[in-house]
Order: sequence, then structure tokens, then C-alpha cells
Amino acid sequence: MNNDSGHNGKKPISIEAKLLFAYLVGVLDSADPNRLVTYEELGMEVGMADVREDRGPLYTARRSMERERHVFFRTVHGKGLRRARKADFTATMIEQVEHGRRGDRRAFRRGQMIPHLEYGELSPVERIQHDLHATLLAARTILSGKRARRLIEGRVAETQKQIAFAPLVELLKKGEAAAESVKQEK
Repeated sequence: MNNDSGHNGKKPISIEAKLLFAYLVGVLDSADPNRLVTYEELGMEVGMADVREDRGPLYTARRSMERERHVFFRTVHGKGLRRARKADFTATMIEQVEHGRRGDRRAFRRGQMIPHLEYGELSPVERIQHDLHATLLAARTILSGKRARRLIEGRVAETQKQIAFAPLVELLKKGEAAAESVKQEK
């Protein structure tokens, strides 16, 4: 079976793309923390008017820096990429949790519209997928909610490390039981 495709049936990567990738990695790697590498600078370095026209090599170079060199860049809209400082790592995680919470709530609300749109008309496979993803969205929403975050933050502050899954579940169960007893006392 002789075809022109590369690994896993994908098109082989051209020499030009490999060179472009290598130049981009070099420019990104030379940036100091908190330095903005503009799209214009990247374009001049690789001989392109606008490096954003073909985002593939830039995206790949950026991901390669994250995976192999543990360096990441934050996008500065319309300007370029800023090499992250150590403090940015935590800020990025916080932003992603908050961004995810908003998206999760929106997706969950949309999923809850299904009963109004005749849940019974869904095929068995579609119902399973609906219920599975509604459950996952609900779990993520609960885990990133204020009460859970306070419980988790307290335990992390106490132990000074991340919490494994089983102890996390136990912590949340105890927190829920405590919240229920407070409600009953009122």
C-alpha cells in the first residue's frame, strides 16, 4: 500500500514548514520572561508579511515550547505573544477555571432545555450522551463553586500540596454533610 501520506495518514510535513517551525521556536525561545514578541517581529524573522496568515507553524512552535521546554506564552490580542512569568502560570489556571465555569453553566442550561424539546425523541445513544455530559458539566460546576473552592483551599493550605481524588471526594462529602446540618439547624 503505497501512498503519499505521512504518519497516520496525514500529509507529510514539507521542508519549508519544518524550517519555519524551527525559526519560530528559536525566536520564542530567545524571548525573556514578560517580553512581548510581536506578530510583526515574528513575520520579519521568518520572511512573512503576517505570520497569522498561516497559524499552523506558530501554533505548533508555541505548543512545542510548552511541552518540551516548559515555557508558555500568553496571547496579547492583535499584538503578539508575551512570554509568561512564573506568576502567570497560576493566573492562567484561575482564568481557565473561571472561563470554564461560565461555559459549563451555559452548556448545562442549554442541555436542560432538552426536556422542553422532547427528550423522548432522542435516540438511546443520544440520551446516554446527553445524560453523561449533563452529569460531567454538573460535577465540574460543583467542583469549581465557591463552597467547594473554600473547602479545597483550606485543605491545600493545611497540607501544602494538591489533593488526590479519593481524599477530595471525602472532603467534599464532609463539607456537604456539614452544610446540610447547618441548614437543618436554621
